[in-house]
Amino acid sequence: MTKLMLYGWRHMEERMLEAAVGVSRYDAWEAICRAFYDYTTENPGVFSAMLWYNKYQNNEAEKVTKRLFAICSKITSSLHISEENCNHLIRTFRAFLENFHCWLITMHLAIRCRWRTTLSFL
Repeated sequence: MTKLMLYGWRHMEERMLEAAVGVSRYDAWEAICRAFYDYTTENPGVFSAMLWYNKYQNNEAEKVTKRLFAICSKITSSLHISEENCNHLIRTFRAFLENFHCWLITMHLAIRCRWRTTLSFL
């Protein structure tokens, strides 16, 4: 599980870096968020493994995620956002994107399993 998790974070980093090339400021922030979203929806199993690190963090996972935070920090510093607020912003966006991804998987499963009636409130 750890190897799959690290694989995912490294590939996510590559996607985010590619997305940020040639754009700046708010466009860069949007680009990396879209890259995050695209990667998670294209690789749902890998992304599920990536979430594993939240519970069982190790040194390798910390190094990989620090690089992702560094990408985000460079973008937010160009927007003149303080480091403290940057950390909150990154965690907020990450939580939003992760939860949105989990919601999409749930909806996909609901449709595949014909649970529409139990999810009619949505």
